[in-house]
Amino acid sequence: MNAATPIASLLAGASGAIPPTITFDAPPLRRLKLWNLEEKFHCPVIGTCLSMEELVRFARRFHFAAELRDEFALHVEANRCSMARNEFAETLQKHFDRKYAVALKRFDAARCDAEVLALWRDSIASGEVAAPMWAALTHKHAGEDTRNTVYADIHMLSHQVGAGKAADTRRLAILEQENAALRGDLSKAKEREATLTGKLNELKAKLQRLGNAEQEAAKLRERLTRLENGTAMIEIGRRLVKLELANQRLMAGSQRVWELEKTLAASRDAASRFAAERDQLAAERDAMERMLIEEEGCDGECDSACPLSAEADGEARSVLCVGGRTGLITQYRNLAQRPQG
Repeated sequence: MNAATPIASLLAGASGAIPPTITFDAPPLRRLKLWNLEEKFHCPVIGTCLSMEELVRFARRFHFAAELRDEFALHVEANRCSMARNEFAETLQKHFDRKYAVALKRFDAARCDAEVLALWRDSIASGEVAAPMWAALTHKHAGEDTRNTVYADIHMLSHQVGAGKAADTRRLAILEQENAALRGDLSKAKEREATLTGKLNELKAKLQRLGNAEQEAAKLRERLTRLENGTAMIEIGRRLVKLELANQRLMAGSQRVWELEKTLAASRDAASRFAAERDQLAAERDAMERMLIEEEGCDGECDSACPLSAEADGEARSVLCVGGRTGLITQYRNLAQRPQG
């Protein structure tokens, strides 16, 4: 047996059968992280997927050395910091994954490189750039050629955008000039409008005055017609009769008022006389009461000067008390019962 026999026997196995093939499981594919991407991909990712407002916010948060007003310097520093795994790169990774979650979910349906490329081309054709670029560059099935295609498309798109921006700038300058001219025309049109509005208002006022004059003329024509056919005279006569009756009622009312005023004056005079008589009678009554009160203690022993002793002792007298005070009835009785009373 030659030397090849043992090797052949080993290959064929002890029984002469081919030994089973030994296989090894390939490591599972995973999405690339930001720091796993090639260096050239960082520029379009940072420049396209991150707005300037977001870049300034992250630069302030992570204390970039670049001035916050220098956008290019911030961009360069962000590219440099995102190439290695660090707190900044991990923060951007989470930010992009949250921001472009919808696109990532859509690209997850791709099961091979060709499907990833097809999704990318469909997205860019519909005007989507940032979200599908992040999903395609980090896709686990995306190959080197697909990533380079995405990079090339973004590169050319940036040139087109730049050229378009320049064209837009030129168009903007032209539009600004046209806008200035239109503003001038608009100002003149407004002035003409104001003038025409003033004239229109004047015409409206004239029409109003003419309308009022026409109404007045119609009233005058109606009055003239009524005068011509005698209707107005009849109406005037009726109004005169009504006025005469009203005047008579007014005169009668005035006479009545004069009589009432005269009666009122007489009543006031009578009331004044009655008040004077009342005051006089009250004074006389008060004088009588004082006299009675003074004579209450007289025992008949008064001297000849006493007015009550002037009469004869045996002569009877009757005293009639009209009015007076009921509290003096006893004094009145005593006075009447006294001698010469």
